[in-house]
Amino acid sequence: MENQMLTGVLGLVVIAFLIVLALLWFLLPFAVFGLKDRLADIKREIAASNAMLEMIARHAAVIEASAKRAEAKAIAPSAAADEPVARDYHGPRT
Repeated sequence: MENQMLTGVLGLVVIAFLIVLALLWFLLPFAVFGLKDRLADIKREIAASNAMLEMIARHAAVIEASAKRAEAKAIAPSAAADEPVARDYHGPRT
């Protein structure tokens, strides 16, 4: 009885596990090399996305600076400083 370790259900489970393990070990290098190309593609796409984000950020900064300059021009005192500005007008007083 002691020499019958790989018989019965436990033996079948152990043998099936070893077969699956050998199959996975054989296929592992192919999976690694297949993932390597995909990871390189993803890396290129991320670099392109980062470049686009930098361009968008620079464009937004230019727009913001332009808006601030336009706002500063609008607020700057004009030649007719004594005249009320339209936004300060609240209608006729009663």
